[in-house]
Amino acid sequence: MGRGRVVIWDLVALKDPGLTAEWDNINQIIEIKFEGDTTTRNQNIALDAGMQEKVRIIDEKECGCDDKDDREKVRMRQKVEEFIRKLSESAAKTFGIAPGGGPIPLFL
Repeated sequence: MGRGRVVIWDLVALKDPGLTAEWDNINQIIEIKFEGDTTTRNQNIALDAGMQEKVRIIDEKECGCDDKDDREKVRMRQKVEEFIRKLSESAAKTFGIAPGGGPIPLFL
């Protein structure tokens, strides 16, 4: 992708969480998209470069969220956000903190 181009996915599931997030240890990359949310330019570049074999993009239609009432949608979104928050905390403990305060991103 070139120098300075970074892709930060929502979730990186490792085969062995005790090892680093290198390509051979990545089981699946999950990107969650809500209404009005699209993949970033760098995410599209990464997908075009061959990452699509491990990337799964989940949207509201796939999860059936459109069938829920508004309170249920809010509850589901909160569960997803809490799950991502816990994963980020776990990643920070494992890999340290990147500049800017988030977990260390996956460089391509």
